[in-house]
Amino acid sequence: MKKDEYISQIGDKLVQKVQFMKLRKNFVREELSNYLSKYSHLKERVTERLIQSQKGGGFSSMTLQHLFKNLYKHVGLDDCSSHSGRRTFITNLSEKGVSVRVIQELARHSDLSTTQRYIDVSVDKLRNAVNLV
Repeated sequence: MKKDEYISQIGDKLVQKVQFMKLRKNFVREELSNYLSKYSHLKERVTERLIQSQKGGGFSSMTLQHLFKNLYKHVGLDDCSSHSGRRTFITNLSEKGVSVRVIQELARHSDLSTTQRYIDVSVDKLRNAVNLV
């Protein structure tokens, strides 16, 4: 591979990475938003992380996965993972009649079928759906 081709490939990867890391607005309940706003005023610097590790830095995704696994285990939910809350959130929105497209945006799924896989279906939900007709 020529030097120019290699540099071009690196440039393409950087562009893809920047596009992947585009900023998005996070939506949270009003109560949580108010609390976070008050909490953020307590921070000495704006650049500090909202939640810090014991060493003062941020958390890696793996650390957060272990943290959630341990929290769930501590309260007797051995079969839960870091994605359990996400799956519950998505399923609850669906049960409340929120459009699957809105749920897809909130979940930040690029493919609608991914969102659909997160929505749990139970016998009661199937029965209730039939009773609507």
